Order: sequence, then C-alpha cells, then structure tokens
Amino acid sequence: MDTYDNIGKQQDVRQFLEEEVRRELTEPEANLLGIASVYRYPVQGSAIFHEDVPGADHEALSLLCRRSLVNECGEMEYDVHDLVREFFYDRLTPAQRSRYHLWAADHYSQRSDDLSTIEMMHHLIRAGEHQEAVNIALEEGPGLLYKGYVEFVNILEQLPREMENEGIKALREDAQARMGGLGFAPGLVDSDRPKFP
Repeated sequence: MDTYDNIGKQQDVRQFLEEEVRRELTEPEANLLGIASVYRYPVQGSAIFHEDVPGADHEALSLLCRRSLVNECGEMEYDVHDLVREFFYDRLTPAQRSRYHLWAADHYSQRSDDLSTIEMMHHLIRAGEHQEAVNIALEEGPGLLYKGYVEFVNILEQLPREMENEGIKALREDAQARMGGLGFAPGLVDSDRPKFP
C-alpha cells in the first residue's frame, strides 16, 4: 500500500467522522471529545469533566463508549482512538486548545508521580504557559534525567528556544551526555509508555 492509498483512507475516515459521527453528537458529547482529545494517554473520567462544560458528565461519556468513540481501558480510565483524537483536536479553536490543555495541566498537577509531572509540563507548553513549564523543568528536570526519563528530553525539545536560559541549557547538555552524545531522540520510548492514573 503506497502513501496515496493511506492518505485516501485517512480522508475517507475524516469524511465519515464529519458526516456520520460529528453531526449526530450532542453538544456535551462533542465537548467531551474535544476535551479528551488533548490527552495523549488514558485518563480517569474525572479528568475530562469540567464545571464550565454543562452536560459533559458520566452519562455523556457512557454514550460515547457505547458508540466506540471513547474506549474504557481500565477501571474508570478512558482513551480516544488516535484518528478520533486528531479529528476533534483539529477542530478546537486556539482558545479551546489553550483552555483544555490548562485543565489537563491542572489535572496532572494534583498528582505527585514523575510521569504526571512530565505530562503537566507538556500541557503547559501546549497552552502557551512556557515560563511555568520552564520553572517546573528547572526544579524537577535534574531528578527526571537522573531517573532516565527520555520523555523529559522530549519536553526540553518542545520548549521554544527563546525560553532557553542557563538552567535549561545545562539540562539539555546533561540529557545529551546521558544519552551518549547521540543528541535528542523524541518519541524514543513513547510506545512503551505506561498508562497514567
């Protein structure tokens, strides 16, 4: 199968999602899928509910699961298929993206594990809150590098170069040295990434 076949099939899926799925969704269901689309990994249902989105609740989430638009992949953990995630993420306005990423960052800020810290920084960067992400990277980065989190190297790569200060530069150099001078390797361990709580 060549690249043109793949592109054609993706366009067919997008057309199907637009004509047969999106049109049939209630506003709360569409909002839930929009919020869920910012998460890269499975999360608890409570992470995608927000008081500013009326009707986006367990009932709407259950309906999305029954329609196979959201997967329940653990006890109260949910994930969205990559094509569905991309489809709904692409339709978010810049303001929605920023707001939903901030909500996701807040969700991860309430957890104390390393992977949640990495995800919090990712969402802050996506929300445009670069300085806050830099502050967390400076505080948590040395420990994350020491523990061998390649995902943190990806975070360093996401930071805009104009945000680089001596501390971030030192973290980049430390990461490069720990990786044997091979440079940065975004996505190196993404396929082995554990699920988030």
